[in-house]
Amino acid sequence: MDFCKVAFRRVITQFRICKRTNCTQNFTYFNTNHKNSYANNYPNKFSSLCGQKLPSYENTNIHNFANGYFKKFYSNKATSNQTSILKKLIVGGVLVGSVTYLINKNNIPVGVYKNGLPEYTKDQLAQHKTKETRIWVSYKQGVYDVTDYVKHHPGGEDTLMMAAGGALEPYWAVYTQHQVDSVFSVLEKYRIGNLKPSSVVPKNVCYAADGPGGAFEHEPHRDPRLIPISERPFNGGVKAALLAENYYTPNEIFYVRNHLPVPYIKEEDYKLTIEVEGKGSKTFTLDDLKKLPRITRTLSLQCGGLRRQEMTEFLKKDTQGVKWEINGVGNATWTGVLLIDVLKAAGYDESMEGLEHLQFTSGMSVGGPYITGLPIHRVLNPKNNVMLAWEMNGKKLHPDHGFPLRVIVPGVIGAKSVKQIEKIEVRKEECQAHWHKKLYIYFGPYVTLENVDYTSLSPVQELPVISAIFSPAHGETVSPTGGKITVKGFAFSGGGNKIARVEVSINRGKTWMPAKITDAGKDPVPYHFTWTLWQVDVPTNGKNCVDLWVKAVDSSCNVQPESWEHIYNIRGVACTAFHKIRVNVK
Repeated sequence: MDFCKVAFRRVITQFRICKRTNCTQNFTYFNTNHKNSYANNYPNKFSSLCGQKLPSYENTNIHNFANGYFKKFYSNKATSNQTSILKKLIVGGVLVGSVTYLINKNNIPVGVYKNGLPEYTKDQLAQHKTKETRIWVSYKQGVYDVTDYVKHHPGGEDTLMMAAGGALEPYWAVYTQHQVDSVFSVLEKYRIGNLKPSSVVPKNVCYAADGPGGAFEHEPHRDPRLIPISERPFNGGVKAALLAENYYTPNEIFYVRNHLPVPYIKEEDYKLTIEVEGKGSKTFTLDDLKKLPRITRTLSLQCGGLRRQEMTEFLKKDTQGVKWEINGVGNATWTGVLLIDVLKAAGYDESMEGLEHLQFTSGMSVGGPYITGLPIHRVLNPKNNVMLAWEMNGKKLHPDHGFPLRVIVPGVIGAKSVKQIEKIEVRKEECQAHWHKKLYIYFGPYVTLENVDYTSLSPVQELPVISAIFSPAHGETVSPTGGKITVKGFAFSGGGNKIARVEVSINRGKTWMPAKITDAGKDPVPYHFTWTLWQVDVPTNGKNCVDLWVKAVDSSCNVQPESWEHIYNIRGVACTAFHKIRVNVK
């Protein structure tokens, strides 16, 4: 039977591990009753068995059961012979395999034909495109009524409505982040029927071809060191250790955040439109902008979802958005013009009453332009360095970073620094685009997709204080020098605050030691918009494993929260808890 096969695999895996380690190694620092135990802090990471790894179980419940069983098994040195050990492993393996079988035997893949449900033709599906007629979509052989879900769609109602009355496949070929189990489970809740076989979309049709006419035909070449989190649209960054080596992040390894496919824009055809409500509009070419006073500033950018993956994994609660780790941050010099100078050249005057908002619109791409907003007060003070940039670290912008022109808004989430900017509106009303009003809201931990009220809070602007360890990586095996290992990382705080200090603990927060600030920039508070790089040599004290915690304090005495529970939010923004890792020592 299936469960016997699963059980046998568990037995063989664990017996080999046991044989290699002679079952004499203990889990270091495991304390299942302590709220900060490694098992609780890193439930999906491997449990350090002095360099050995327990197998990863696909189902959360299976993982927790197996991890608990083998922690208990390994917590005492084995004194029995291998026959006794094998008996225990067989029992554990059979139990795990049985539970796996029972849990998985009823799983039905999304979109498969379901007996007992009505059938609908493609023409019938196409009749349901509005809330009045109900909003239907199809996926593979399934038909779904998503009318009640539309308002909860993280990407906005308009985006989901593009698929109304038709198939989801063409859009999920573009937004590939939907093709995960958490999304499939939500979709199946709205299942109402089957699509007749003759109407099913062919399985192997490519809707996002790279050839002419494809959604991603203009994707640029990228450095092979960039590790994709999603490929279409591309989002990714490099191994974090690379970021620790340069105060100025090289363009090639600067993190890439795309909400949409990269648009194709020729420099000679580029135009920027500035529209001032009640005043009119003015269009600028890139050459026009370069005639204005030029500035070069060193400024950091950070994705609003930095460390979202870590929070999601630790709490085992889903979050909406790209699952960034700690590589969605970078620091660069930007050359361009102050945005306030461009607005004034377009006819804006600070004496104009009621014009309190800006709306940024990017170049057109598949899925529409990216649109967001910003309070104008941030732009009025030139020391805030809100600018339009055409160079990054002395080079023309790469298409992934906004060629030919992008907005740079220091000290706030990177989502406000719009790339391929084509239109800026000075207006009375705040931007109402879903990118602005729904994607970057910091809700409380009690808010779910079912009870969320997007009008209850304003979009996130300033970033809270954060720090993280770039090197070594969690689970890495390191070789000490003189009984110490070198730890490197970054810290940053929004709103123009400067990092006052960074502290590291090797005993889970009982005591702390100061890290050395290696580079932080020279801009004064409250106009400090660059990251801080730090490092510290910590003793290993002869241990096989070392826990490393880090926290930062900024110039306004803001400090990172210790745990994830209190700051969980469905959008996965402001993920700023202490960064906690464990490394193995040779």
